[in-house]
Amino acid sequence: MPDDDAEQIWLSPTRTISPELREHLSRQMLGMSVTLPPRSGTISERGVTNLDAALSNAKPAVNPHDLATLGRMRLEVLEALGLMRPDRLESRALELSKVDLAELRHGVVDLAKLTIDRLLY
Repeated sequence: MPDDDAEQIWLSPTRTISPELREHLSRQMLGMSVTLPPRSGTISERGVTNLDAALSNAKPAVNPHDLATLGRMRLEVLEALGLMRPDRLESRALELSKVDLAELRHGVVDLAKLTIDRLLY
C-alpha cells in the first residue's frame, strides 16, 4: 500500500479517506459500542475506550524503526536476559530477579510503543 500523506489515508490498496474524515469519525465513535464478528454464534459489543481514542489521534514518530529492526530489538531484549534458548527458557524464566523482570517489562513496553509508532507512520 502507498504511504499516507497530508491528503489521504490508505485503508486498503484501492480505498482512501481524508485526514479530516478520520478525525471526524474518531470523534463520533468515542464511547460508541462496536460490534465484533461472532465467534461462538453470539455477537459481543465492545465500547470505544479512551485508549482507542488516544491511539486514533496519536501522531506517529518522525522516523520510526522498520519492522525488521523492531524484531531484532525484541530478540536483543530476550537475549540480554538469557531467554533465547528454548531448552532453558522455563528454568531461566523462574530465575529472573526483580531487576530482570523490570528490564523485561520496560523492554516490552518500549517495543510496543515503537511498534505502534511504526504502524501509525
